[in-house]
Amino acid sequence: MIEPHVVIDRRVAHPITLDLPTKRGDLSAAQYSVSGLENEFGIVFKTLLEFIRCCGPDKSEFEKQLEQLQVLPVGIVLVEPDISELQKIDHYATGPRGSYNRPIECFRDWRLAGHCILPDQSAETLSGFLDHAAIDLDSLKELLRLENKFTIPVMERITDG
Repeated sequence: MIEPHVVIDRRVAHPITLDLPTKRGDLSAAQYSVSGLENEFGIVFKTLLEFIRCCGPDKSEFEKQLEQLQVLPVGIVLVEPDISELQKIDHYATGPRGSYNRPIECFRDWRLAGHCILPDQSAETLSGFLDHAAIDLDSLKELLRLENKFTIPVMERITDG
């Protein structure tokens, strides 16, 4: 049996170093996938600064990426900052420049729209998701469905309190 490889999209300028075998490829919707699952599974990874830009000047581009990712049966966005970090930087978004939306509201709105965006993630988590997908994509899909079921009620209240 051939061991699956992580496929890293050629457009990713600085890919995350993984402890899994990797190869470059052309992915239509994601930055990372697993060989043989490119049309079923994909991950986009955003650092804190990248996510903040997704709430400002890169918002329309990121929303196109989210739409493309939703075509996949399992499409995930892993976001490095946790919810408390997003809440802390919200006050910068409302400054005099006004070109940024509040990151916590963007996060909430995208989650409520049905996008699988998971906060407080790391390169290790990315590696774990890729490994899990290669072994059993169906159980990963169920795990994400359950995570979304429990997170959405929290997302609905996140800017109310």
